[in-house]
Amino acid sequence: MGLVKVAGGSYAFNGPVNIGVHVKDNGCVVIDTGLGRDVARKLLRVLEAEGLTVRAVINTHCHVDHCGGNYFISKRVGAEFYAPRDEVAFIEKPELHVRSMYGLAYPPQDNTVKHLLLGDNCYIHHPIVEGALTIGGHRFNVVALPGHSPGQVGIVTEDGVVFSGDAFFVKQILDKHPIPFYPDPEKTVESAQRVAGLNVGFVVPGHGPIMRKEEAVKHIECYIRRVKAIEEAILEALTIPLPTEEVVVEVATKFKVESSMLQYLLVSSTVKGHLSSLAKRGLVTVRLSGFKLLWSKANR
Repeated sequence: MGLVKVAGGSYAFNGPVNIGVHVKDNGCVVIDTGLGRDVARKLLRVLEAEGLTVRAVINTHCHVDHCGGNYFISKRVGAEFYAPRDEVAFIEKPELHVRSMYGLAYPPQDNTVKHLLLGDNCYIHHPIVEGALTIGGHRFNVVALPGHSPGQVGIVTEDGVVFSGDAFFVKQILDKHPIPFYPDPEKTVESAQRVAGLNVGFVVPGHGPIMRKEEAVKHIECYIRRVKAIEEAILEALTIPLPTEEVVVEVATKFKVESSMLQYLLVSSTVKGHLSSLAKRGLVTVRLSGFKLLWSKANR
C-alpha cells in the first residue's frame, strides 16, 4: 500500500478499498478511511512519512469498509470529520447499518459477517449535502450518488478527479460478486449514469483500479447491464407466485452466488430493493398469504 498520484494534488491510497488523499501544502484531506484500524494505521504512517498533516476526513458513505478507520484516526489526529447528512447516524453508530439489513435485529454472526462490526462510533462534525465544499484551502464538489446507500456522495476535486465511493463496481468485482449490494436499484442506475456524465479526467472507485473517465464509462455500462439483468432474473422467476426468500434463492442460484451469511444479507437486500421497485412500477404484484409475502409478475 502507498500513495499513488492521480492528478494534481489528488492521490489514492490503494488497497481493497481505495482511500482518497487530497494534498495542499503540507496538509491533506482524507476521503474514506478503509476497513478498521489496521488500514487506518498504515495510512497514517504513510502520510506521516510524506510529512502530511491530516486536516479533515470525508466519508462517501456509511459502510464499514469506507468509514471503519474513522475512530482510530480521530484518536490519533485532530482532524474534523465530514459525512453525508443522511448517513451521519449510521457512521456515528455503525451497528445501525448492520442491523438495518436484518430488520434492526442483530443478524446471525459467522466469520463472513464479523468484519461488518469492525467500525467504532465516531462523531461527525459536519454533515454535508450536494454542492461546493471548502475545507481550508481544499476545494471540492460534493455530488449526490444514492442507491448503494441512502445518502452516498462522490467527491470531485479541483484536479478533475472523482472519488466515487460505491456508485458502481468494476467488472473484476462483478466477476467475484455477481450480485452487488444496492437497496435502491433505480437510484443506483441514476447515480452510476451521473458518474459517467461528470466532467472529470479520472475516476477512483471505492474498489478496483484508478482509471481515466473513458475507461470508467465502460465499467459503468457493464454495471448497469448487471443491474438490469438481475431485474430480469427476478421477473423470470415470478412466472409462479413466490415468497420473498424463494425469490432470493432463485436469483442467487442463477448468478451462482457463493452461499454465506454475508451473501445472504447482501443479496436479500438487493433482491428486496428490486421487488419494491418492480411493485412501484406495476410490474409485479404482492399479497400477504398467512405470514408470507407472495410476489407475482403482473398481468399487463
